Amino acid sequence: MSRYVVVSDFDLTGIGKRFDLEEIRDNVDRETGEIVGHYYDVKALDGPLRKKLLTVRVDGYSRDITNEDIIKCEQFIVAFDNIRVSSIQPRRLEGLRVYYIADSIKVLEKVEM
Repeated sequence: MSRYVVVSDFDLTGIGKRFDLEEIRDNVDRETGEIVGHYYDVKALDGPLRKKLLTVRVDGYSRDITNEDIIKCEQFIVAFDNIRVSSIQPRRLEGLRVYYIADSIKVLEKVEM
């Protein structure tokens, strides 16, 4: 018997390798108030989704990169290790939005102002 097309039938991980970091937000545990990771809002610089915005979660507390660091740069170019789809959620004005998770983030280049 045939089955319906589902999201896992598509490769949503081929989104690019280099990203411009726009903002960092803390991922806070609702029960303990502890910071358990960070959300990185990025813009794809290459690949089929070039110029599209994405949110990538990386678990684990880190203050290696701050929003103050991002503000000081024209571009803050990063890459993620083992990026994959975390969830797909409906957003009121956007339709279905894809969220990603990665094992770590690394800075590739800082383009100073």
